[in-house]
Amino acid sequence: MSVPNQTPYIIYNANGLTTVFPFEFYIINSSDLQVTLNGEVLTSGYSVGGVGNVGGGDVTFSVPPANGTVVMLERVVPTYRLTDYQDNGDLLADTVNKDFDRLWMAIQSSYIYLGLALRRPLLGGPFNAEGYRIEKLADPVNDQDAATKKYVESTSLARVLRVPESAIGLVPSATVRSNKLLAFNNNGDPIVVLPESGSAADVMVLLASDDGYKYIPSIQRINSDVPVEMFRLPGMTDQQIVQAANDYAASVGRDLVFEEGITYQVESVTSTCKWLRPHLKRKPATTSNMVVISNGGSLKGGSVDGSADTLSTAANTIYVNSTSRFDIDGTRITNTPGHAIVVQDTPATFAPSRIKTTTILGGATSSSQASAGAGIYLYNALNVDIVDNDISKKANGILGQGNKRNSAKLNISGNRTYQNYGSGIGLVLISETADQQAYEKVLITENHIFSNSSTGLAVQCDLTVVANNQVHGNGSETYHQGILVNANGVSVNSNIITNNAGVGIDFGDCRKCSATANHIEENGWLGIEVNSCEQMTVTCNILNLNLKGKADGAMQAAILVHKGNGGYPFLGDSKDITITGNTIRSGDGQRYAIFIADVNCYNITVSANSCKLAGLLDDIVSVSADVTIFGNNTRWDPLGSARATVSSAVISIPSVADTVQVNGTGSINTINIQNGGAYIKDRYVRIRAVNGFTLENSGGTSGNLYLGSAVVLAGGDSVRLWSDGSGGWKRA
Repeated sequence: MSVPNQTPYIIYNANGLTTVFPFEFYIINSSDLQVTLNGEVLTSGYSVGGVGNVGGGDVTFSVPPANGTVVMLERVVPTYRLTDYQDNGDLLADTVNKDFDRLWMAIQSSYIYLGLALRRPLLGGPFNAEGYRIEKLADPVNDQDAATKKYVESTSLARVLRVPESAIGLVPSATVRSNKLLAFNNNGDPIVVLPESGSAADVMVLLASDDGYKYIPSIQRINSDVPVEMFRLPGMTDQQIVQAANDYAASVGRDLVFEEGITYQVESVTSTCKWLRPHLKRKPATTSNMVVISNGGSLKGGSVDGSADTLSTAANTIYVNSTSRFDIDGTRITNTPGHAIVVQDTPATFAPSRIKTTTILGGATSSSQASAGAGIYLYNALNVDIVDNDISKKANGILGQGNKRNSAKLNISGNRTYQNYGSGIGLVLISETADQQAYEKVLITENHIFSNSSTGLAVQCDLTVVANNQVHGNGSETYHQGILVNANGVSVNSNIITNNAGVGIDFGDCRKCSATANHIEENGWLGIEVNSCEQMTVTCNILNLNLKGKADGAMQAAILVHKGNGGYPFLGDSKDITITGNTIRSGDGQRYAIFIADVNCYNITVSANSCKLAGLLDDIVSVSADVTIFGNNTRWDPLGSARATVSSAVISIPSVADTVQVNGTGSINTINIQNGGAYIKDRYVRIRAVNGFTLENSGGTSGNLYLGSAVVLAGGDSVRLWSDGSGGWKRA
């Protein structure tokens, strides 16, 4: 049976007498008919006739519905299939027809309800309620939300001036009402009038004008500050308000003051004047440079929130580009999704720009978006003082890079950089392979650099002073240094460098650098490393308890000089180096106090160092012969402390002793250097016999003594020998 195009419901108003109510649509089962009285669904108290008739049937109530009751009869069919067809089973026309009939009945019902929905045209346009009310709306939240009658009357209209009449005339236009008072005429309509000249009202109107400050010349602050809130108008965004206020303040040469308690949400604003106590927050999910500081711009106090929790990509928070003069002073910068402050391509000016007393706080973990980027990122930045800032929880504390050589005039002083997930402070190369420095002439002084996850301070900039810094507890690997230097003309002096995971001070591929009067203690690797360096001085440093927690091993010394082995493989020789006046004490894995580790070290002077018993194996050892070692306080001095014993016509003497007392008797053909040390050129040593023996003239045949003739020493006698650096000894 087909399903005709029918309206599958009918509505009656009961009269209190009628019990039979017909319906004019097709139902297959009596359960397909839903009966409601005033919207309440009935399940009993009635019977259904005409089931299966295309033209419909009727409902008979056992008790007539009360007068005025709304009776609704509606076909409601289930929206699921009731029949399960079996493989090879009967496929009866009646069964199939009824299944299809139910589909069309359900479709007819859906179209009925779709016609009752709030709709709009397919091509666009507003929703059309067709004259019906919409009820049970929530109160509005966002600007474009619908508002209920209750909300408008109780919230919006409650704050406006109202009149009991149904209508009132318009207030005159802005041009007409400017600098006038509001009044009402005899009809009660608004008009504007001029205040009496000289009256209190006249004075107040004048003071309220944009240039009202000029009427109070004694109050200079009004002349210097422009309130941001003065520019707030209905419909304006925070960004529009701040930018309009800035542009006006800059045009009249005045400062911009932000109202306490208001945080302005912005996407990207430009500062071209001094901003006082701004409280700014990035508009969620935006990636523009949030605050751009241009010429004349600066921030004083306040706070900036980078909304990193709304982003998954890096974005700069404060961006300074090609600006000749700026200040960021006392601002708290948090939750930044990339670099907190970027200073790029600033010119060399007479007066430096400043970033000072500013707090920068990143994310709680290294993987959070707020940890990305540096606290302060410098790129070709010139003439900037970075002073007394507090930077933590960023990928790097202060990071300097560039693509050209910059005579920087950078002053990085008094900062605390700590708990960053990379280095504390790093001024790095343009290109590591080309060994090109991006900066020179930098002052890095009095900083407190601690508990960073990598190297504390990386200095890859020439002609730089590194002084009076405290560098401790940085890194987790032996290649995470306290201070790393890869540059020329760097002075590292009077720093306290302790408890870092790697080398206290690591010089690599350096020229004309110095380490002076530093206190280097309890670092996890070497105290001072000099790798492929020239024209260096290492003087008057205190080195104590380094190689902390390490086992004894090769090339482990408080001061190590070498060329590219045991560390980064630099290619240059180490030469023209002076190591003098240092005080060295022992360390857990410290095999030597001072170790000249290979033959590619030339013209090394080691003198006046105090390192007695500072090495597990020896105090001073040189594998290079081109070394001058004298006047050191070691385990072999003073006179009489160094001892050797004749064994198979050979004695082995220390690298540094001026006098060696030898036990034993017989003939001696060879004098070796202990611990693989070199035969240092122009070394003089006195051999003193305890029991008596003969030094044979064995050179060129069975030994290395070129004495001209045998030297017989009785007990207590001695002879002074000289080394030419070739491996043999001659009589001095």
